[in-house]
Amino acid sequence: MRKIHIFYLSLALVFIILNTQAQSTYTSTSNNQLTRILFVLDASGSMQSKWGKESKWETAQRILANISDTLSLNKNVETALRVYGHQHILIEKNCDDTKLEVPFAKNNGAAIRKKLMQIQPKGITPIALSLEQAIFDFPNTSARNVIILITDGAESCFKDPCEAAYQLQIQGITLKPLIVGIDLPDDARSSYECIGKLFNSKNDYEFQDHIERAIYRALASATLQVELLDENLKPTQTNLNMSFYDASSDHILKSYYHTLDKLGRPDTIDIDPIPKYNIVVHTIPPVRIENIEIIPHENNIIKINTPQGFLDFQLSGSLISPTLKDKLKCIVKGGEYDQIVNVQNFNTNEKYLAGKYQLEILTLPRTIINNLEIIASKTKTVTIPAPGLLQINKTDASWGGIFVFENDWKVKKIYELKVELKVETVYLQPGKYRIIYRAKKSKSMHQTVDKEFVIESGKTVNLNL
Repeated sequence: MRKIHIFYLSLALVFIILNTQAQSTYTSTSNNQLTRILFVLDASGSMQSKWGKESKWETAQRILANISDTLSLNKNVETALRVYGHQHILIEKNCDDTKLEVPFAKNNGAAIRKKLMQIQPKGITPIALSLEQAIFDFPNTSARNVIILITDGAESCFKDPCEAAYQLQIQGITLKPLIVGIDLPDDARSSYECIGKLFNSKNDYEFQDHIERAIYRALASATLQVELLDENLKPTQTNLNMSFYDASSDHILKSYYHTLDKLGRPDTIDIDPIPKYNIVVHTIPPVRIENIEIIPHENNIIKINTPQGFLDFQLSGSLISPTLKDKLKCIVKGGEYDQIVNVQNFNTNEKYLAGKYQLEILTLPRTIINNLEIIASKTKTVTIPAPGLLQINKTDASWGGIFVFENDWKVKKIYELKVELKVETVYLQPGKYRIIYRAKKSKSMHQTVDKEFVIESGKTVNLNL
């Protein structure tokens, strides 16, 4: 095999060959984890064109055979080969021309080399179909599944390779594909951005380098520490759930509960460096950062601003019923679009990101508090008076409603009477009210009755209609 001219790639392949402790480091994201690599290889007619001293096909054939031999020495790797564009001639324009030529197995180098020697490029490039069929190539057992797509052109058929790659990821079958291009034109390069990580080669030297880079990524490990920063940009925040999503498909990959060690340092986790990540920290409201790229074989540190304070809800005064505090809740709105971020019970204390919020307390009438500011590392206490109780005793079934005085001359309806109930109980906040009703049996609106009453905190008012 040609001498590797990039130092860290050389290290990767050397460690693959050597059966040492370092081998497991360069094999997978965790010790002894099985990695499956599916090579999806272009054997369309354009691969016969000259590329330096050889044709594109001869270069791909030679280098891929050598790489497969090397990978066969790694006990934690299985390889397979799918080829497209090799079963039908170009003029047939056969869009079903794709086949798994060598199924997954360990020590597969000889089988892949033999198959490569038998294939002649001749057809078109059904890339999307090849990715769709790859779903069935991977055994249904736990492993780290990787696709390396090798091609010199764009999709020839009427399918979307981006959608095919997306389906692989959302179904949790493979990580984002790695694409090694063989002198791809500009328009073809742009079409691969949605599929995966592209390494485009201008000559055979670059092609070998890029194949090795793809293998390096496929076998790489990495670690990650997430620093959750407080208002002073210190990593003191912890005990929060974090979810990691594939940035392309937004398919959830991992979830952790953040911890700090005895020295106040974030816990270190193993992480796969192939996909880009969207990370969600489940504060209230959640914090989301997108398109995080992990550097292979390094300890990556991600800093996320999560300064938090506390919101404490309290009721003042005595409660008529001890269960009432569980029925009274507060809707908390905030975030970028003033969406509901939490529903909090009274006599509880909860954490929120520092910022301004709108509170809608489900009293009757509603209590609205705008622009309530939560300050990092401090507690904001909101106290409302305990409600009073209105008991309505009806002689006859009645239509009616309860109105609250908004000022001396304006009222607002807040409650509709239940017509057929003889006795109704309604919890109301302290204040001045009117009840306006008419007996169901009366036939004239002139028989409408209007009464005023006052509710005090923790007290009962009996009203006879």
